[in-house]
Amino acid sequence: MDTIKGKLNKVIDFVRKDTGAVNEPKKITVIVRVLLLSYIVYYAINILLCGFMYMYFHSMALFVLYIVACLAMFAMTYRGKTSFTLWGFVAVTLVCVVSYVHFLGWNTGVQHFLMILLILYFFSKYKNYGKKIVFAVCITVFRLCLFRLYYMRTPEIVLLSGEINTLQIINTVMIFWCISFICFVCSESSQELEGKLLEYNAILEKQATEDALTGLYNRRKGRDLLNAVSENKEMADSCCVSIGDIDYFKKINDTYGHDAGDEVLKTLAGLFQSEMRRRDFAIRWGGEEFLFVFFNCNGDEAYAMLEKLRSKVQETVIATNGHEIKVTMTFGLTEFLKQEDVEATLKAADEKLYRGKEEGRNRIIY
Repeated sequence: MDTIKGKLNKVIDFVRKDTGAVNEPKKITVIVRVLLLSYIVYYAINILLCGFMYMYFHSMALFVLYIVACLAMFAMTYRGKTSFTLWGFVAVTLVCVVSYVHFLGWNTGVQHFLMILLILYFFSKYKNYGKKIVFAVCITVFRLCLFRLYYMRTPEIVLLSGEINTLQIINTVMIFWCISFICFVCSESSQELEGKLLEYNAILEKQATEDALTGLYNRRKGRDLLNAVSENKEMADSCCVSIGDIDYFKKINDTYGHDAGDEVLKTLAGLFQSEMRRRDFAIRWGGEEFLFVFFNCNGDEAYAMLEKLRSKVQETVIATNGHEIKVTMTFGLTEFLKQEDVEATLKAADEKLYRGKEEGRNRIIY
């Protein structure tokens, strides 16, 4: 079992081997190799059908020539450039389609192999919209000409209806397999890239709205939130805003160091998130200042929630660098000023905050 698996891996590695040309993308080359191998299997099946069902020597010889052409093209994919590989595959397919239709007739459905060329070309070219349009027009014209020449023409080898139906089934399976393989390989990379872009955009959006230290919303997101409140009368009618400041925070930094100050900020941010209601917000406003937004409550209710938060802050012991630090906070609280703009509401809360500091700190001014 391991031997079979090892041989299979060698075959896969051989098919996926890079082209000998310098600075050439190998994805399209590998796709063409797989398609050529699929063609070889497909023509081998046709030979078996001719041997067991049709007994037509000419058609068997034709399929043998197809296999030889595909093998030659397969060998050249390891030396030539991607563009040479692509156009070589196009040429092989066109010759095979024309000769197949000429000898076995239009009703076998082999003309639909042209769709493989169209899809492969579109996926193989980045941008180049003009060339893609020209190629699509050329394939369309080629198919129409083929239709005009062979639709009513009696083929060199006249097949029975059952034989035609069998070839129709084989051709349909082969065409759908080739198209599915091309789309899978090419769309997989684009979907992976799209997924990475979405993840990157999500990271950028998070960085733009979240404070890196505390994990709370930042000042920008806070302003967006207040602007949204001001535009919604129902929300504004039951919204309260508070600005809180850690008392003597500079002294903590000077005494214990900035790492200790950061630990205080992170600990208090975690406390806010755990103690506040899900519909309310704690936002790092800047430095040691935090903005609090309370929804569906009046000033008295917001005051009661802030008082609980103030007490929790006062009771919290923050252990850092072998020290135990306790802090207090001062808050300025106001109901959202519906008749004013956001700046007026923030100014009102800020003025009450400074009044609280002047009156001794560790309190709420409403």
